[in-house]
Amino acid sequence: MNKTGGMAVFFEQDNVTVEELSEFSYAGLKAIASRGTIGEGAVQEEAVALIKKDGIEVVFAGKYAGGFEDICRDNGIQTVEVKAKDMEDLLHTFADKDTELYIIDTDEGTRKVKAVSGSLSKSYLL
Repeated sequence: MNKTGGMAVFFEQDNVTVEELSEFSYAGLKAIASRGTIGEGAVQEEAVALIKKDGIEVVFAGKYAGGFEDICRDNGIQTVEVKAKDMEDLLHTFADKDTELYIIDTDEGTRKVKAVSGSLSKSYLL
């Protein structure tokens, strides 16, 4: 089993631009979750370098702007496209809580998103 992620920040708006990503402090965080499209804008490489430097390991999103997903992967950041229904449930359940968010690759070959906040946890199959 391989598990990547940790404490997460949730962006609940429909689109998160690279400028918005660059304005946020990710100290102590390992994961980003975005409701809609993430990474639109002219300075994608700079935004990815910033989130990588701050320790982000994985980005969960409904959709990635052109090129942003590849730039993340090229810089060692895992990307996970989450179904809209699952992302809505994830945001509704966890966005207002201190939440750890992981991508888990099991030994059986399945992949899932797992969210944990205190005694509350949920998994979403990919």
